[in-house]
Amino acid sequence: MLSDRDWLPILLGLLGLAGLYAVGQYNFLLFHGLSEAYSIIIAIAVFVIFWNTRQLLQNSLYLVVGFGCLFGGIFDLIYIFAYPGMSMFPDADGNLALQAKTVAQWYVSLSCVGAFLYLRRGANPTRALLVYSAIAAIALEAIFSGIFPDCFQEGVGITAFERIGLAISCSAYLASLVLLIRNRGEFESRVYKIMLATLIAFFVQDAVSAVAVDMDGFARIVAHLCQVAAIYFVYKVFVEVGLRKPYDLLFRNLQQSAEEIRQINTTLQQRTTQLRALAGELTLSEQRERRRLAKILHDHLQQILVGSKFRLTVLGRGADEITKQGVKEVEELIDESIRISRSLTAELSPPILHEAGLRAGLEWLGKRMADTHALFVELNLDDIGNLPESTSVVLYEAARELLFNAVKHAKVRSACLSLRQVDGALQLSISDEGIGFDPEALPRVGESGTGYGLFGIRERLYLLGGNLEIRSAPGQGSRFVITVPIEHAPAEELSRKSIFEKFYVEKSMPPVPDKKIRLVIADDHAVVRQGLSRVLASEGDIDVIGLAANGREAVEISTKLIPDVILMDFSMPVLNGVEATRMIKNEFPDICIIGLSMFEEAERAQAMRDAGASDYLTKSGPIEALVNAIRKERQRFTK
Repeated sequence: MLSDRDWLPILLGLLGLAGLYAVGQYNFLLFHGLSEAYSIIIAIAVFVIFWNTRQLLQNSLYLVVGFGCLFGGIFDLIYIFAYPGMSMFPDADGNLALQAKTVAQWYVSLSCVGAFLYLRRGANPTRALLVYSAIAAIALEAIFSGIFPDCFQEGVGITAFERIGLAISCSAYLASLVLLIRNRGEFESRVYKIMLATLIAFFVQDAVSAVAVDMDGFARIVAHLCQVAAIYFVYKVFVEVGLRKPYDLLFRNLQQSAEEIRQINTTLQQRTTQLRALAGELTLSEQRERRRLAKILHDHLQQILVGSKFRLTVLGRGADEITKQGVKEVEELIDESIRISRSLTAELSPPILHEAGLRAGLEWLGKRMADTHALFVELNLDDIGNLPESTSVVLYEAARELLFNAVKHAKVRSACLSLRQVDGALQLSISDEGIGFDPEALPRVGESGTGYGLFGIRERLYLLGGNLEIRSAPGQGSRFVITVPIEHAPAEELSRKSIFEKFYVEKSMPPVPDKKIRLVIADDHAVVRQGLSRVLASEGDIDVIGLAANGREAVEISTKLIPDVILMDFSMPVLNGVEATRMIKNEFPDICIIGLSMFEEAERAQAMRDAGASDYLTKSGPIEALVNAIRKERQRFTK
């Protein structure tokens, strides 16, 4: 009968095997690495014990088994690194791994048979080590030179040679069982039973491997579990042999191994922290580069294209019909270039996100998903105030990635996006009623080039102290919940009174109705200011009286010159077009302001109109539309 003390390790062993089996079902490569690493560590530890206690042993049976474990462990190590999916041998297809595993199995099985030859006599440890080493060198040379027969072929699977090799190992274990039973009197009862269990476990391992048809199926999992059990029994045998005197040495070796493992874990944790920091910095660098490229496109290329279009308009006036037709064709090409550049800018880093905040950016994203991917996005957005730009960018990019996944994987035409404050944190959730999936079955990062999207989201959220929660099941849709701590950005307060106190002078005389329309152009791009000025100055009824490079200059010039009309760019430094419009209209309600931008978003147009603008036009539109808008104001003055 087994005592309570005996049942405890059995129960723990069964729980360990069950845990490994669960790991194998979840990720075979991880399971494979854990089980093989466990076997290698135990095998090497067994050899170390008996090598250091060889002078105390009455026979060399255990030392021979220790040699078999050592060299079997060495080839098992090659088996781990050469296994498909590991990075040591990236071109390995399974053949190299099984060749190494075959040699390892022969080392262990044949050593078990050979060990009984030294049951009653000793062996020369140094000579035995040299013999085992020579055989290992020959086997390695045969494997890496291509002489060793194939054990696995792509498209075919396990070869006949591999099955023959496993049959040899099984035969050796059966022979060892017969020899053990015949010499059972040489062992204590407890040691004999454990050795019997060891050989049976090894036999089952190789027998199951012989019927396996692939590299990672159910049979492979069972074979690995049998190997783990067998190695555990080997360890128990060596402990139960009765090595009373070497016990202190064993304890010290284990303590040293534990300390080494702790040091390795500490190093791994440090490396993990460093790699995570590097991944975060790469992510932030990507966002900075995206915005830099978008800014180059918007602030330089698009403005140059617009300026070129204005210049063409001036050159085309008064020219012959052939020249006018050529000018028109070039203008159409410029319009198409502006459209493509504008679309690319929005994909890289939408300006509205940086200018109007996360809520406006998400509203724009919802409309763009509908326009480009036919995905209707139901928006439920709370007023969250000003957020740090880094937080807004990370949440926007996460929302875009998850909505794109809904289109690509969920097979839906609608999704719901909500943004709200929950328990002092900011919560962004995206849900759909698509096909759903099992979150536990998601590909690991790098498997078949997948997994980087969610990995990137998690890494970016980690930098903000946030997290991503995935709730999904097959056939039940998906819900992604992002939570980050709220950190409001300091609002930039700009005193309107101080601006007008600084730049205010006595108002000029109001414009005379029969005079030209007095116009001010406010744009932060010189090429656009000059282009617009040339085009509009060629109109007989428009007089360009001032140019402003930012919103503050627009306020200053308006205060001094009291123009009839101001062309106000939406995005400008120092003071943007919306604020400048609001401030000017508060002081001079009769001044007409027309908003200008490279973008056509309704949010920008509405923001300008809410501030007091009479109209909103795109710079890339027909120049005639801009001239007509200005002339409408002349009619207002003459009434």
